[in-house]
Amino acid sequence: MDPACSNLLRPCRGSRAASLAVAALLLAACSSAMAAPPPNAGSTASPARASGSATFAPSPVIGTPAPLATGGAGGSIPPTGTSVPSAPPATGSPSPTASRIPVPVPVRPPPLPATPPPPSFALRVPILMYHRVAPASQIGRSLPSLVVDPGVFADQVAALDRAGWHTITAADLAVDLALGRRPPARTVVITFDDGYEDGYTFALPILRRHRFVATYFVVTGRFGEPGKLTRAEVRTLASAGMEVSDHTVRHLDLVALSPVARAFEIRVAAATIAGLIGSMPVTFAYPFGDLDQTTVDLVRAAGFWMAVTNHAGVLETWANRLLVPRLEVGPGLDGPGLIALLAPYRVP
Repeated sequence: MDPACSNLLRPCRGSRAASLAVAALLLAACSSAMAAPPPNAGSTASPARASGSATFAPSPVIGTPAPLATGGAGGSIPPTGTSVPSAPPATGSPSPTASRIPVPVPVRPPPLPATPPPPSFALRVPILMYHRVAPASQIGRSLPSLVVDPGVFADQVAALDRAGWHTITAADLAVDLALGRRPPARTVVITFDDGYEDGYTFALPILRRHRFVATYFVVTGRFGEPGKLTRAEVRTLASAGMEVSDHTVRHLDLVALSPVARAFEIRVAAATIAGLIGSMPVTFAYPFGDLDQTTVDLVRAAGFWMAVTNHAGVLETWANRLLVPRLEVGPGLDGPGLIALLAPYRVP
């Protein structure tokens, strides 16, 4: 086996990071990728899944998937507030490298609208970026600037509730953007990066107390490690109405990896999440916020509707849907301070 393939498959062995079925799938896929001829070398690439149609590319590992039952011409998009769509549609043409990394797709979403919103359409829904919600005694080696005390988080959420703010998931926001639809005033998205268990033990009860939802960007190769979410907790988050979405397999700097390794990190994490909760994630968060054009192209080829960065700001457009900024929330921001931070964005 090519050493690169062996390295990619290492996290699948002897851990709960991936099942034996996923490991076998990736073994075949990676070996195929390494053996495949370069683009334009006399072979014809498989066509991309067509946006707005029921046509999907055949997979060299799992065969040709069944057509999507759209229920009407072009399908439909679920309204805001519904569960996360089943799986990401493809937008644009996948890169030759990404197209050689097939993954199991257990379920699929309705296609995106054939006509995107006009370039002038823009939303300004703040996306709050959290990492950990934990008391000081449990911080360990975490960076203190990324840890919010549960009491502070409770104060922030209560202040949002009192001020009339309501939450949607990142997936809901992606649907609104695709449809050119404006969510109600005082809409905010809460996100948690890295899949720490305190997002379940401390943050979830506070969110549920106020009937808020959030998006959890999880690192699938860390499930069950000390201080990280377990698979059972991920399922509970999803059943509680939270969005569980893709933050890669191992939380590596994607820019430093080969295209094959990047595709592995992006797509296998998505397939693992789908295997746990029954629906494919449609939003993605770049590890460390690091990205380049190749990484963005691979995220697009994987079919994600929206991807978020660590860049500071509030803006969602069709053109920047894979480069969406967020607002980092640190431990020194109390409830009134958070309301003041969000004041310019009360109307999307």
